[in-house]
Amino acid sequence: MFSNVTHLAAQEAGRRELRQWGASGVLIKEAAQVADKLSPDHVHLLVTTVIWIGKSNVASPVALDDYQRLKPVLRAHPQWIDLMRVLPLSREIFALSGHTKAAFSVVFSHDGALIASGSTDGTVRIWHASTDVPVGRPLVGHRSVVWTVAFSPDDTQVVSGSHDNEIRIWNWETGVTVVGPIVGHTGDVNSVAFSSDGSRVVSGSEDGTIRVWDAKTGAAIAKSLGGGPTPVKSIALSRDGTRVVSGSGRIYNTVRIWDMESEAIAGRLLAGHRWPVWSVAFSPDGTRAVSGAGDRTLRVWDVATGETAVGPVEAHTSSVNTVAFSSDGSRIVSGSDDRSIRIWNAETGEAVGSLEGHRDSVMSVAFSPDGQRLVSGSVDGTVRVWEVEDLIL
Repeated sequence: MFSNVTHLAAQEAGRRELRQWGASGVLIKEAAQVADKLSPDHVHLLVTTVIWIGKSNVASPVALDDYQRLKPVLRAHPQWIDLMRVLPLSREIFALSGHTKAAFSVVFSHDGALIASGSTDGTVRIWHASTDVPVGRPLVGHRSVVWTVAFSPDDTQVVSGSHDNEIRIWNWETGVTVVGPIVGHTGDVNSVAFSSDGSRVVSGSEDGTIRVWDAKTGAAIAKSLGGGPTPVKSIALSRDGTRVVSGSGRIYNTVRIWDMESEAIAGRLLAGHRWPVWSVAFSPDGTRAVSGAGDRTLRVWDVATGETAVGPVEAHTSSVNTVAFSSDGSRIVSGSDDRSIRIWNAETGEAVGSLEGHRDSVMSVAFSPDGQRLVSGSVDGTVRVWEVEDLIL
């Protein structure tokens, strides 16, 4: 019936429900006990229930004249009657085009003003987060694919990891490598992160190890963690810098929590995924971790107990390549080979929204610090910025 996001479903015994779906099939919201009439042009729907506008189920009847203006309507009925415009699916603000190949890693700066992206074209790019304008020239130095990028806490530097087994720390304003190339890994550097004080860089590699480096000199600080037969696909550092979470590919398909002081695994392995774990992230308070895997699911873990706190959530129809928490910990975003981006309630695993527009696999997603926007990177070569403020729980 509808080409955008809303579908009306009839239920047994004459019951009717209004349901909002993403185009890829995710149920976003539903309301029961609906009476309806569709306008001849299929643009408006008259329903005797509340409708969904922005942040919640609106508790007063409104008409969506042009998606911006809301007006009280039809208050005389015993049940509220609302006039609803079928909303457009896209929430994309703009696309950043400049990479000549896949954009594998994207991240907002801590002040939300900039975006950094790493690509299979071997470059790192910096963008204005509020426009589609690049900042300066591409950062060139890696000899192969750039898998991962991250900003320093003060946003003056960017660290990158590559298929060339090297790590570089850049002054993004000058385009100069200020530390590195840092060598030590014997395989692709799949994931990097700065410590919260900016003094260290942590990296995870295809060689199966996690290493810690001095961010000023590039020197190895501690012995490597791990060293087993399975690659480290993703790492994340807790805000207090005491723990690292890692996701592994092949053989084990596990999530591990590492204690940075003892340089050992903290607690047991977090097992449950049936395919490689491509992405991991800590919640802001460090009590939970989220993982996304090739088995199409995401899981939220209790860091203290090692138990699955939420999930497994059947998140996508293909591999979950990337996951991230919002800055308040209330939401999780995921991106997939199915080309979609989905947003979830971090406490319940319920779907909050779905974003579609990429023409190929989504490899990286991140929330802005204020939680109002998302950035995504895709094999289609674009970096896209999305508006998600009205999906706040």
